[in-house]
This record gives sequence, structure tokens and C-alpha cells, in this order.
Amino acid sequence: MEEPAALRNPDSGKIELRRFFTMLFGPDSMVPNLQDWRDLVDHNKWFFGKGPSRSLTAGRMGEVRYFAVFWGVAIIGASGLVMWFPEFFTRFLPGWAITSR
Repeated sequence: MEEPAALRNPDSGKIELRRFFTMLFGPDSMVPNLQDWRDLVDHNKWFFGKGPSRSLTAGRMGEVRYFAVFWGVAIIGASGLVMWFPEFFTRFLPGWAITSR
């Protein structure tokens, strides 16, 4: 089994542990870094009214789109359950909320 090319030094061809850690914890890594934790703390301070409001910059628009996908999945899943079990949901929803007309 071959190692990823990023682990090998292009000059010597040897596997370097430093390159492995850079791949895991570098700026392009999916592993949370210190700035991610700071952002999490700042966001929770704002959410609970303990910090300043955050501006919606162009860099943060990616986060908004990212969460929109999950909201879409939840809405599609909920509507699928309503269509799958209409008798159950008409106990507390009006009929017009379920029909497709």
C-alpha cells in the first residue's frame, strides 16, 4: 500500500513525521484548530447575549450556506414523515397542511 505523496519529502523521497503533522493540523486540515475554538467561544458568547454581535462578512457566508444544507435535510425529512404517517400527523395538524393541492 502506497503512502500519500504529501508524506514524502519531494527532494529525498523519505517519509517525514513533520509533514504528517502538517497534513493533520495544518491550515488546510479538517481538524479543529485554536482559532476554531476561539470562534466557538465568541459565537456562544454572542448567542447568550454576553458578547458583541458578529457581522456577516463574505468569509462567513460559507458557514451560512453550510448550515442551510442541514436545515434543508431536516425540512425534507420532516415532510417525508408527514407524508408517510398522515393519520398520526392529522391528530394535531389540519388536513390542508398535508394535502398537496
